[in-house]
Amino acid sequence: MKEKWLVLCALLLAAAAPFWADEGGKAKIPFGFDLDLSYEYRWAPWGGLAIEDTAITSGADVERNYFDRAPFARMSLSYGGPQGLSLAAETTFREGWSGDNDKADNLPFLWDSGSLSMSGAFVSRGVLYWRSPSLDLALGRDSVDYGGFLYGSLLPSSRLPYLDNARARVKLGAFRADWMAATIQAVESWDGVDVDPNAISDSATQLSGSSDKSGPYGFESWTNPTTIVEVMNRYSWRLGDFLIGVTDHAMISRRNNQFSLCDIFPISSRHQTSVGETNNSLVLDAAWRPLPGLDLAAQFGLDDFNGNDIGISDTGSPTIPALVRGRAV
Repeated sequence: MKEKWLVLCALLLAAAAPFWADEGGKAKIPFGFDLDLSYEYRWAPWGGLAIEDTAITSGADVERNYFDRAPFARMSLSYGGPQGLSLAAETTFREGWSGDNDKADNLPFLWDSGSLSMSGAFVSRGVLYWRSPSLDLALGRDSVDYGGFLYGSLLPSSRLPYLDNARARVKLGAFRADWMAATIQAVESWDGVDVDPNAISDSATQLSGSSDKSGPYGFESWTNPTTIVEVMNRYSWRLGDFLIGVTDHAMISRRNNQFSLCDIFPISSRHQTSVGETNNSLVLDAAWRPLPGLDLAAQFGLDDFNGNDIGISDTGSPTIPALVRGRAV
């Protein structure tokens, strides 16, 4: 019923849009409405797991076999222009994820059982923007993309269906400072394969630098909730056709949602703030356009940083490197 009311409201707004015009016929507030219907069929879907055949279904499988598919229906509304205040809302109607890696189409039907299966999480975008020559702001549920054309980006990218987030971008000449803070619900996985949130080992406690075991971790619906917070500061410089950047990225999950102001500072290093139970990563990236129509890009990342490797006393968290590179023509 909620879906029907949402569709009806959107159609009424679209029909009323011509009335928001001045005497010259020019719209006072730019208005946009999109409605897409899609049918996708994959001939002989593989159905195997992307990582290992002996492993459980991972996020890579859900991405390939679910989120990479076109939704069977999408509807969006937007108000505002390229500068100033604007807003956008979008509903994306997909089949309900059932763990079936062999499903050939994107329709909300389970053909084996003959039942209807549609995802209840259909509000995929609801965001308020402010854009200006020196400052951009965004608040709401929205897709993010800090990875450019690198599909396997080490930074939050378009592979994520959306994030509930707040974002800002400061533009000072050739310098850019990007900031993002997002929350991710700590809910049990659909397949029941989870890490016990109450299992706190001695080794994990030592790595976090904390000796307090009094408050157990928990899912959001429990007495001691633990919301996952994703934060990111990225600084980049454009030098002609060359772009370089450095990003401080962290996933934070603490007992009873204990947070500090330094968790969200836009100009900071979370490794240096030394607040426990913060999973840091450092990403260096570069992009270059040597010829018109040819783009090269690379990202080098470190999952946390062990200062002991360079003679600085640290907690001893392992440093794990990763490299992604690619080209677009």
